[in-house]
Amino acid sequence: MPKEKIIKQEEMVSVPKKDLENVLQEITKLKENQTRLEGAVDKSQLARYDALMGGNKPLIRKVALSTWGQNGKIVTHWKMTANESFVDLKGVHEIQLIDVTLEDGEILKQVTLVDFYRMINKGVKGEIIGSKNEDGKEYLKIELDGGRQIEIEIPFVN
Repeated sequence: MPKEKIIKQEEMVSVPKKDLENVLQEITKLKENQTRLEGAVDKSQLARYDALMGGNKPLIRKVALSTWGQNGKIVTHWKMTANESFVDLKGVHEIQLIDVTLEDGEILKQVTLVDFYRMINKGVKGEIIGSKNEDGKEYLKIELDGGRQIEIEIPFVN
């Protein structure tokens, strides 16, 4: 005759069968929805959420960084300084200027947006090894090929 497990009275809870079935059914629905959402989620947004919430490892590990022209310095930041559009008898005109900050702190002033896109390359690859939040801005710590590390604000990483 097998021994029966003796359960202490304080470990037991009385729940009507219907309530227990409802709770189990709700858990099943939640698991199904979670599986469905994980399959449809935008992985980059999930990685951003995890970074914000202090997740252990980002889903997106490999990144591409922009470099500037022939010198190959990594672009760490850019800021739009002028964005004007107007129409005259000669046609549509756009004046779009940005300041570009490179990895060594050099700032290229008043670069036209067209020239910026002509001059950048996506040749540098790296791996995300960490993140931090400083002054309300999120930064990714990226290890480049060769072991060099750099911190770049999230909007400037592809």
